[in-house]
Amino acid sequence: MNNRERILTAIRTALGKSGTAETADPAARANAITPRAPHPRLAFSEPITERWQRLWTARAGTVCELPSRDALPEAVAAWCAEVGAAPPTHASGTLLNLSWPAAWQLRCEPATVTTETAVSEAYAGVAEVGSLVFLSAPVHPITHRFVPDNHLVLLSQSRIVAHFEEFWALLRDELGDDATDWRERLPRTINFVAGPSRTGDVEQTIQLGAHGPRRVHVFLIP
Repeated sequence: MNNRERILTAIRTALGKSGTAETADPAARANAITPRAPHPRLAFSEPITERWQRLWTARAGTVCELPSRDALPEAVAAWCAEVGAAPPTHASGTLLNLSWPAAWQLRCEPATVTTETAVSEAYAGVAEVGSLVFLSAPVHPITHRFVPDNHLVLLSQSRIVAHFEEFWALLRDELGDDATDWRERLPRTINFVAGPSRTGDVEQTIQLGAHGPRRVHVFLIP
C-alpha cells in the first residue's frame, strides 16, 4: 500500500466507508456508507406557510396569494401596473401555456441586460429560513433569477417544506430513489433565493438590486 492508498483508506475509515475507490462498484460504495443520525433541526410551532411568508417579507421580499395558477397573468399585469414596471418578456417554459396578454409575447430563453421583468416557477420553498428553491433546466433559465430588475415567482404552498433536509428528501424522491443513479439526474444548478439582491458596501447603507433583482415578488397558490 502506497502513501496515497493509506491516506484514502484512513479517510474512508473515518467516514465509516469500506472498500476502495478503485475496486468498489458505485452501488457497493453507496451501500457501504454508514447511516448518520439525523441532524438537529430548528424547532418551531408556527404554521409552515405563515413562517415562510414572515421570513420572506422580513428581507424585503413581497408576496400575495392567488386562488390558482390560472390567475397568474392577471395578477402579474396588476403588479406591474402598481409598481410601474414593464410587463415581463421572459418566463419559465412551464408557464407559457397560461392566458397571457398577446401583446406581451413571453418567451422562454435566457434573460439579457435589457430584460426588465421575468416570471419563474419555483421548485419549492423552505420555511426554516424563508427562501425559494430553483432548479436549472431548459424550461427554467438560470438568468431569470439574477439578471432582470423584477423577478416574479409562482410558488405552490404544497411545496413549502419545513427544513432544508426535507427539500433534499423531496428532490431525491421525485428524481427516483435508486442509489446508483439518482445523483446523475440532479439538475446542473440548484439556487436558494432569500429575497431581492442587497448590499451594505456603500456607506454601510442597505441598497437593493446591487447584484441582481431589485424586487422579488411571489405569487402563492394552494
